[in-house]
Amino acid sequence: MGYVPDEVLPADIDETEYKNELPRCYVNRVARRKLDAIASLRSDDFVAAADTIGIIGKRIMRKAHSEDDVRDMLKIFSGRIHTICICIRW
Repeated sequence: MGYVPDEVLPADIDETEYKNELPRCYVNRVARRKLDAIASLRSDDFVAAADTIGIIGKRIMRKAHSEDDVRDMLKIFSGRIHTICICIRW
């Protein structure tokens, strides 16, 4: 896309899944909350936010936080059809 951001900020939000929340609804909600959190800090700037998840069935696979998490996720994904869902908001 050719866009290089001036600044990248983490959004301190709760990413807990709601009970019975569909994966695509989850990723959309989290990206929106990230956008709202950062936009409130940078009201005069163009702000974009995103979230990415893996989906197996209705199971949401979020970001791995350790090497053990990565190994576990690769075992779950291995040989199975899965979807990667990305939501970008601005």
